[in-house]
Amino acid sequence: MKEALASASDQLRESSDTARLDAELLLEYVTGTTRLAFITDPDMDLSELQQQQFFAFIKRRQQHEPVAYLTGRREFFGRSFTVSPEVLIPRPDTETIVEEALRIIDSKEVSEVLDLGTGSGCIAVTLAAERPELHVMATDISSEAIAVAKQNAANLQVDDRVNFYCGDWFQVLHPEALFSLIVSNPPYVAAGDPETYAGAVFEPERALYAADGGVAVLEQLLREGIRYLNPGGVLLLEIGHQQGDRLYQFVREAALPYDDVRIITDLAGRERVFSVTRKV
Repeated sequence: MKEALASASDQLRESSDTARLDAELLLEYVTGTTRLAFITDPDMDLSELQQQQFFAFIKRRQQHEPVAYLTGRREFFGRSFTVSPEVLIPRPDTETIVEEALRIIDSKEVSEVLDLGTGSGCIAVTLAAERPELHVMATDISSEAIAVAKQNAANLQVDDRVNFYCGDWFQVLHPEALFSLIVSNPPYVAAGDPETYAGAVFEPERALYAADGGVAVLEQLLREGIRYLNPGGVLLLEIGHQQGDRLYQFVREAALPYDDVRIITDLAGRERVFSVTRKV
């Protein structure tokens, strides 16, 4: 096993900044053991079939196919989520919007949340798992994504408190529906953005890219979200770096009835969440 890990890490070094970790995660998946076992028993033997499977995965990883799609799993907020190429891979950056949502849920005693463009369901399911009294409504335009999200809700035993609906953003909502908190991680990457990582070519484009420099959908949600927020209700949007000022200008020029406009940064100090509150 030690030799296999070393060889795989070397092969991945030119295509991945996390070569050793990638190799360990793929070996963990193939063998059904844990990374701790690699440390305590580095001389553990691999069967011929396991070696074939492992290096087949390494070859695909060399082509930048994400580890999460190869294993079908991704950790998010301390929990394991099922993922597929039909959904965006949950990222640590998105934990920022979850943390802010939990703060609002506690401070405003929110009992129901709307999650738009739920994808894998990582936000909706995590909020429900973190707050046992919370009910979440989640929407996505992709029926395939909804299927993945439902599976995650069932796996994490919150499917009785998270309801999923297939439709485009607010389309499936009752006209008189109102929420005290709406969250969304919508597409906000501009086409051709140099910061887009290589593995993104494997992810669904509709979940990544947006027109007008990446802000078209964000502006749509700000404009349409007003009618579904209670007075004093909060809309949280995950955003990209340096999009906050542009959205602030949009809110001001469109005279949208929001106040307490805030830009929240992630642990790396990058703009990550745009927060607005509907005026009372």
